[in-house]
Amino acid sequence: MLRAALATIYIPRCAACDAPSAEPLCPPCRGTLDANQPACPRCAAPHTGPVALTCRRCLTAPPPQVATVSPWRYGGELARALRTTKLGRRPDLARTLAPLVAPFLAALCAEAAIDLIAPIPLHWRRFLVRGFDHAELLAAHAAPPGTPVVRALTRTRATPRQAGRGAPDRARNVDHAFAVR
Repeated sequence: MLRAALATIYIPRCAACDAPSAEPLCPPCRGTLDANQPACPRCAAPHTGPVALTCRRCLTAPPPQVATVSPWRYGGELARALRTTKLGRRPDLARTLAPLVAPFLAALCAEAAIDLIAPIPLHWRRFLVRGFDHAELLAAHAAPPGTPVVRALTRTRATPRQAGRGAPDRARNVDHAFAVR
C-alpha cells in the first residue's frame, strides 16, 4: 500500500528531459544513447574499426589503470542528464541513471574478481559547493550486491575543470592529484 501511495506521489521521470518514464531515459532520450563499442580496453577511447584494440596513445604511454569500462559515449541526452546531476545539484538522478551502468559494472566485477569499487573523488572545495559527490553516488547505486563502494582515494590538490580538454591534457591535469587513503 505504501509503495502504491509513493508511486502516485513520486512518478518516475526521465533523467534528461523530466518526462514521465519508468526507464532511466524515456524512449526519445534513450534513442540518443550511443554504445561505446568497439573501444580501447585500456582507456575506453572509441574506435572506428570493427574490433576493440588498444589505442596508439595507450601503447605509447600506458595509463595507470589496467582497464576502463565506458558502456556509453558521452553525448546526447545522457550528457544532459549527467550535467544536470552534477551542475544542477540533482543527486537523486544518480539513482535514476545507475541502471544504465549497473549491468556493465556487475559483469566487470564478476569477470575480473573485483571485490570493491573506489570512485574518483571530488576535491573537498568542489564537494562543499556541490554538496555531494556524483561519482560516489552513481557507483553506490550501480554497484553489484555485495560489492562495497569505498572512499579509498583522496584528492591531494584541486585541479582545473576537465571539460573541454583533450585526453593528453586531461591526464596532465590530474597527474599526482590523487592518493590512497
